[in-house]
Amino acid sequence: MTPIFLFFYTFASLPNKNTAMSLKSIVILAMIGCLWHSSAAQNPVNMIFGKEKFTIKGDVNHDTIHIFPFYMPPLAKNCFTSDKRLMPVEFPSEMSQQVVVNITLPEGYTLAEIPQQVAASTPDKSISGIYFVSQTDNKVQIDFQFKINKVLHQVENYDKLRGIFDLFHKCSTQSIAIKKL
Repeated sequence: MTPIFLFFYTFASLPNKNTAMSLKSIVILAMIGCLWHSSAAQNPVNMIFGKEKFTIKGDVNHDTIHIFPFYMPPLAKNCFTSDKRLMPVEFPSEMSQQVVVNITLPEGYTLAEIPQQVAASTPDKSISGIYFVSQTDNKVQIDFQFKINKVLHQVENYDKLRGIFDLFHKCSTQSIAIKKL
């Protein structure tokens, strides 16, 4: 029998400095696939989301379960894949995004390993993020924050921009390992 985990998600995606994000901006971000894009499932693991049961992708290997805690990864892919950039990067608006996942582990389970905390920003602090996983008793909390604090990014800063998107893409799409005690 597959154990049942209890998940609670908190999503916040707000433009910075009271700047309204237009529908066009949201559509552009969705089209380039940078935000709120889910990836393919592997082996199913039963979960309870609030009061609804659902199946989330995961991989069961002996007494360890690898799950992807973000039902919809906040940065599902790095849309900056080119090695070089010829034109500046312009985002539709400044943005602040936070996703908090609280997981209640069933009795007899714990995190196999707590992933390393990540806090990074571009040198000018125009893009920053935090990824943090903690466990207290049978409660696991995952906090993902990503901020775009500047709309226009010059070509000479493209490598740094691409690097930070890649780093936080990896954080938002990595699995966590839960093992049986």
